[in-house]
Amino acid sequence: MSNSPYVMVLDCDMYCNSRSSILEAMCFHLDGRRRADLAFVQFPQMFHNLSTSDIYANELRSIFWTRWKGLDGLRGPILSGTGFCARRDAIYGALPASSQDQFSGVEVGELKRRFGVSNGHIASLRRPGTGSTIVARDALPQDAELVACCDYETGTEWGEENKRWMSGMLAVGLSRHCPLASAAAISVPESMGFAYYAFMALYAFPVLCYAIVPQLCFFRGGTSFPEASTLWFAAVFVSSSLQHLVEVSVAKRGLAARTCWNEQRFWALNAVTGQLFACLSVALNLVDGAGGRAVDFDLTSKASDDRLGGNMPGELFLLCYIAALSYPLLQGMFLRRDLARVPARITAMSVAMVATLLSLFG
Repeated sequence: MSNSPYVMVLDCDMYCNSRSSILEAMCFHLDGRRRADLAFVQFPQMFHNLSTSDIYANELRSIFWTRWKGLDGLRGPILSGTGFCARRDAIYGALPASSQDQFSGVEVGELKRRFGVSNGHIASLRRPGTGSTIVARDALPQDAELVACCDYETGTEWGEENKRWMSGMLAVGLSRHCPLASAAAISVPESMGFAYYAFMALYAFPVLCYAIVPQLCFFRGGTSFPEASTLWFAAVFVSSSLQHLVEVSVAKRGLAARTCWNEQRFWALNAVTGQLFACLSVALNLVDGAGGRAVDFDLTSKASDDRLGGNMPGELFLLCYIAALSYPLLQGMFLRRDLARVPARITAMSVAMVATLLSLFG
């Protein structure tokens, strides 16, 4: 909604702490050697005065200081939603080769339907490079008030084609733009790095299984682990946990057990909420795109009764581990009595869902 050829994007609770950041970004954008295919320059998010008990890992350390650095040298990480300087026409989906004339032949009514009814904004779309053109002084307040209003996007395509976070990345992964299918055009490490983001939402299913299946087996007196696999499970679990602890401690330059624990919680909660909803959203869109055909499948038993009824150390451990990870939520549901507690209706719905699962499968 800006008429400038380059736009700096920040969340409402963020700020740019140095004007040199913008100057550095423009050095990339105005470099003739890379200007043709450069859409944005991204800066990592920096956090200050963090609480020592950041129970939801709001620092996002694994994103900005592990995954991002892993993609450094591979043409950089994916766009992370804030803290970046972008070419304005790239935000609109214009290709580098055609950005100078892509919108010049489009009817004004169509442009307004897609981008809003700001005349100054539409004029800058039809005549690329007019971002610095002098506009009538009396038109500026009216245009600024128009694009800043809360319902400017109403009736337009803003927000309809650029999906948010997990659902958008998974939709890309399942489309013809799948990173794994682009290995011939980009390097294999880059393709694998982008594919990790594209299919990250699929973590929801194994985490959901760990959050539900062992507990149901525990209450039924059975086990979901193959025989003689308890030690193997323990070895894998301990080694992965130690690897995470070492990684966090190296980044924090000291033992960071609390940060490691909080990141485990954030990963699990994100998997069974945002990532799960993203999978459902993309699945519904795929079904709708296929003409609304219903997807049906049959469940078949993969285990016989004689495999149940043994020792259950694995199930008991996972039950206690997940309960410990979820302690802040359980505290908010059953222990807290202040304004920060979980609403009673949410607690009642959660208890009802668990009771239903236990009555059906327990």
